[in-house]
Amino acid sequence: MLFLKKAMGGLPLLLVLCYGRSFPLKASESPQGQSAASTLSEEAIIERDLPDPDTTDEFEHEFEDEEMIQDIEEQQDATSDSDEEVTNIPPSTPSTSTPADFGLYGHATTRFGIEILYDRTEDRLQHNMLFLQQEHRWSLSEQADAIQFHANIKAFLDFEDQESYQNPGTDNIEKWIAFAEKSSGHYQLAVGWQEITWGENLILPILDLVNPRDLTAKRGYYDPSAKIPAGMINANWIQNDFNLQLLYIPKPDLGPQPENIDDFKVETPKSYKFFSDAEWGLRIGGLLKGIDTKLYVLDYWSRMPSYRFLPFATSSDIEATNQRLHTYGASLSYASYQWLTRVDFAYHDRYPAVSVAPEHETSKLYQSIIGFSTTTDQQQTLGLEWHTDLWQSQPEAYSSGAWVESAKQQKTFHWLAANISGQLWNYLIEPSVFYLKGLNNDDRMSRFIILWNTSEQITVAAEWQQTFAKSTSPKLLLNERDSLGLKITSFF
Repeated sequence: MLFLKKAMGGLPLLLVLCYGRSFPLKASESPQGQSAASTLSEEAIIERDLPDPDTTDEFEHEFEDEEMIQDIEEQQDATSDSDEEVTNIPPSTPSTSTPADFGLYGHATTRFGIEILYDRTEDRLQHNMLFLQQEHRWSLSEQADAIQFHANIKAFLDFEDQESYQNPGTDNIEKWIAFAEKSSGHYQLAVGWQEITWGENLILPILDLVNPRDLTAKRGYYDPSAKIPAGMINANWIQNDFNLQLLYIPKPDLGPQPENIDDFKVETPKSYKFFSDAEWGLRIGGLLKGIDTKLYVLDYWSRMPSYRFLPFATSSDIEATNQRLHTYGASLSYASYQWLTRVDFAYHDRYPAVSVAPEHETSKLYQSIIGFSTTTDQQQTLGLEWHTDLWQSQPEAYSSGAWVESAKQQKTFHWLAANISGQLWNYLIEPSVFYLKGLNNDDRMSRFIILWNTSEQITVAAEWQQTFAKSTSPKLLLNERDSLGLKITSFF
């Protein structure tokens, strides 16, 4: 096929661009090699990640859900890694740890592959790319309290984007995680570009608000690959079942914004300043009678902007504004045998209506997500989730009728989501189906994924996604799509 010929023709350039010089790492008894962070997944939806029978995390193929794994391991070891996320090393992939010839201790893994995404609506390829991803974690000593350095870089060449292969540069970097981490007793400090997960949602990361997301992501705003690392200071204090986490982001970067919405050009959003526009968050957690409980507050710029038509448009037709707001939330999770229950509540003091309207609209917003899942002994999983949004005053953008009749009145939206996943023939095939439906709105999202583990080094994954949302959608406005995807990944 033509796109495969193009892709293979660009292989030498990709290797020169992003592989570089690496050092040999060998097996070690270093305690850092057992870190919880190395088992966590933050890759695209069709990434390989075999279920761990010792955990209850069964949705790693669909959406980010690492908090439960981290909490269990924190309770077992007060000095274990906390919420920093590093893309996982697949359990079946041999990864090695220990000193290289010049005294480095750690491990490294590499992924290489082809990724294709076809847009059925526009009848064209959106992605036709080669990618190379390298993950490293190392330190200068095998002592448990030594400073550790984490790096996770994903580079690509997209043959549907002429600039990608004719003028390769920083735009060819899709993922960049790089931070240093220091642990001492009950304290842990991480500084650099990180991905953090807050919230207990099982299926859609609606209330995972710390990291911004790419609004232009081909697979949609809620896809794990759309999560953008943020430069932050992440401090943790862990004492038995109690933990305290403080985040500080000195200069927010909300990532790429859409250049156009339909036929309207969007004005370039403002850039944020060091310190004066800084964001911060505080979270307190503990185990209360078997219930993992977390309370948090986040002072930040809204991750999704509101849009308004410019009255006297010149070069742009639409203005995008990110609202400064406070979010106060609570997350609860409880595991019992084969059942897992998770609950999220959040209150936003001035949340923007994410839509295109004559004026920017904000309102107090209350959100809740209640989810249940069960996993059989054969690793078959069923999950259900109920979403509720209560707007203190009805935004005009979300009114399907005469707005003057409902203005200033409360409005509640409901969604129901279901997920079924499993494994066949000893993890040779892993299918999963996800479906979300608005109960009193027109949102609808379907996703089918099938993963074929051809060997310990190669996986093949295929997906179909269809998202439908009208202009009155409060969740999926920028996510309407109908696409087919294929991804072949080699681990070495």
